[in-house]
Amino acid sequence: MLSYFMGCIALVRCMLVLSCGLAVVVWFRMQAEALDTDAISWNSCYVYVCSCVLNMFKTIEGAADCEIRSVIRFLNAGNVLPSETHHQLCQVYGDNAMSDGMVRKWVRMFNEGRENVRDGARSGRPSLVNDNFVRKVNERVRDDRRFTISDLSLHFPQILRTPLYDIVSSC
Repeated sequence: MLSYFMGCIALVRCMLVLSCGLAVVVWFRMQAEALDTDAISWNSCYVYVCSCVLNMFKTIEGAADCEIRSVIRFLNAGNVLPSETHHQLCQVYGDNAMSDGMVRKWVRMFNEGRENVRDGARSGRPSLVNDNFVRKVNERVRDDRRFTISDLSLHFPQILRTPLYDIVSSC
């Protein structure tokens, strides 16, 4: 019986290498239900297969949002359900990759005709730093070479010190 079990494990490993893990799980489950006499060995083999299948995927950490959206677009083109898409994303990218609601939102947008996976332009506070402002800061620096960022900050109160420092250090 032990040699049979070891042969069973070898068969499972071979089939997992061939990426047939889920089919093997179904096959072993049917065999375990059909044969009551060897239920212990079949169930042990079934548990082993399930653990192999669940550990088959490598988790990718820190994926870009556009990469995840590309996967959603790809799976959606293959008519994969949003819930299954979310499940596959969690297997590969981890549980915090994207929520189920966001996956459904992106599937809906792709179904409505969206093709771009990148973020769109957002409205927000306009930038105060433009070419004219940079020119004014450079003129102020040339007028007084013994400047400090605090002096520039007093002269240009509409902008924070960090952007001023970035402008000065890039000159």
